[in-house]
Amino acid sequence: MPKFAKLVLFTSLLYSFTLAGQESIWLENELSQKAELYTIKNPNFRFHSAIKTYQLTDSIKNEVYGLEKWPINFKKEFKKSSIEFLPLIRSVAGFSMSDSSFAIGQLGVGLALKGNFGSKFYYSASAYFEDGKYPGYISDYIELRGVVPGMGRAYSGSLGYNFSRFDLLLSYQPTNFLHLEAGIGKHFIGEGYHSFFVSDVAGNNPFGQLNVNIWHLNFSATYSSMTHLATASGPNWQEAKKFSARHYLSWNATKFLRIGFFESVVWQASDSSNYRGFDPFYINPIQFYRPVEYSIGSSDNSLLGFDLSFKIKGNWILYSQFMLDEFLLREITAGDGWWANKFAIQFGLKVFEPFNSKRLFIRAEFNMARPFTFSHGSSKQNYAQLGEAIGHPLGSNFYEGLLEINIDIGKYGRLENLILAYIKGVDPEGENLGGDIFKSYTNPTNTYGNYITQGDQKVVGIYHVQYSYLLSKENRIKLIGGLQIRGERFLGSTSISTQIFAGISTTIWNRYADF
Repeated sequence: MPKFAKLVLFTSLLYSFTLAGQESIWLENELSQKAELYTIKNPNFRFHSAIKTYQLTDSIKNEVYGLEKWPINFKKEFKKSSIEFLPLIRSVAGFSMSDSSFAIGQLGVGLALKGNFGSKFYYSASAYFEDGKYPGYISDYIELRGVVPGMGRAYSGSLGYNFSRFDLLLSYQPTNFLHLEAGIGKHFIGEGYHSFFVSDVAGNNPFGQLNVNIWHLNFSATYSSMTHLATASGPNWQEAKKFSARHYLSWNATKFLRIGFFESVVWQASDSSNYRGFDPFYINPIQFYRPVEYSIGSSDNSLLGFDLSFKIKGNWILYSQFMLDEFLLREITAGDGWWANKFAIQFGLKVFEPFNSKRLFIRAEFNMARPFTFSHGSSKQNYAQLGEAIGHPLGSNFYEGLLEINIDIGKYGRLENLILAYIKGVDPEGENLGGDIFKSYTNPTNTYGNYITQGDQKVVGIYHVQYSYLLSKENRIKLIGGLQIRGERFLGSTSISTQIFAGISTTIWNRYADF
């Protein structure tokens, strides 16, 4: 073996060493923030912060999960394996106050288990059922999309709507630098509160993933089976199978700069004349999707993205994303608002422990997406899963700004604040102005003169505050209480709704209601 190749291999193993014996932590914002803070304080730990869920060793995981008041779990260890049972619960009640006040709340129960076989195989699984009554704007969303936000298909329940959620993860690490996963679940790619690449706002889907961590590079190839969900007529829903493949390459160029490259392609499993299924042409992880799409003569939905993050003053991190759906350079330079110049941009700043405040986290973020971004000529090939966007929950044709401030209080407490505002252009009846990614873009109302927020403008402002008290760390059971105020101006009318809630809840998943 040439000396240079030996050097690269040795360096790869050295930098991959810290990943040995890893476990996937829950995809919860609090855990992700604490894991990233740990790596900032320990710069020798090679870490790619944009790729979630995070894989951490047991010793690091224990620091990230923190202390607990009362462990509510059962764990059995054997010679080379272990299994742990974790109850999942949610019992939350409150009031939604607007023009007409009414009670809201959710009752949920489930069971999770996780464990390992030896040092290379890790698994987790969960089953969860919930029945709930939600604020009016969330109920409207459920009626429109057919899903409880981020959780799965919605069905009529005793309280209002119910859903069942199933998660599965099988993780195998044959070497220090190679990691394989398969299961049913979600991922998140990005540094922000939201992401245009892949976020956890849509429902679960089956997936397989290959992840390689070499030197300062991390490369992942992910293949997913997804479901197109849209209204057909009346109470009926149209479902269709589709697939996606994506690559993400993260490069820690220096201790301060991280650069990422993203690409994805979505295709429908069948049309009126042909069943295509999973296309084997997209399996090869060492290729670009756009040339493959051209070579097989398809009209699949391919997207490209770039992101970067830069550390300033140690704990201050600037980050950005650029997602490119489709464009022509001559049309961009012409400045005529051509409908097919489709892209989305994110800028943000997050600060860990600013001004020597060791329990404080602050984030400021701005997002924008042009009309028609993430849509496709075939609505079944849009960038969505089970009736919700894979990327940003607002889809396209919007501006958004948000401020997040989180404070740890004592050993077990946490106060979370989120201020969010957006302007979104909604398509008027009978027009296609690019505000709905579930519409085909084949007949845009305007070929030129398109601009962000065109159509009927919806202006929304949200303030959400929640206090939580951690009881059991492994299944993230917390006492919670909070307040949300949401104001909306749309079609000449203004409404303000206020929700007050309290209860006990498992928080191993992020639940988004800020839209």
